[in-house]
Amino acid sequence: MMEFSYGERVIVDTGALSFDRDKVEINYSDVATAIVRAVGTMVEHWASDVFTWFEYIRDSLPNYVRDSEEHTWTLGLYKDGVDCSTSSRELNVFDHKYRRVYTLTVGGYKDTYHREFSLTLKRVG
Repeated sequence: MMEFSYGERVIVDTGALSFDRDKVEINYSDVATAIVRAVGTMVEHWASDVFTWFEYIRDSLPNYVRDSEEHTWTLGLYKDGVDCSTSSRELNVFDHKYRRVYTLTVGGYKDTYHREFSLTLKRVG
C-alpha cells in the first residue's frame, strides 16, 4: 500500500452492524495498516498507545453504528508519543508539536436495514 500525503488520499473501509449478534463486522486492515505505518515512521517512543486507542474505537463502533451517528476521532503523532482523542478528550490539531494529524470518522450510512457504514481515515495535518 502506498503512503498517502497531506490532502491526497483518503482511506475508507466499509462494514455492517450484525443485528443478530449486535456487533460490528468490518475488515479495517487498510485503515489499521496506514495508522501503524505512520506511527512507525513518525513516533520514537510510546507508539503502542495507538493500540489502546484503536481498541477503544473498535469497542465504541457498535454504539455509533446502531444509532446511525457520525463520529470523528483525532490522532496526533509527535516525536515522543501519540495523542488520541476519545469522546471525552479532544486534541488541538493546530499544536505545533504534532508531526502528523489524522481523523478517523465512522459514518456514511448507506442502508438503515443492514446498517452499512464506512470508517474513513484522512490526514488533516
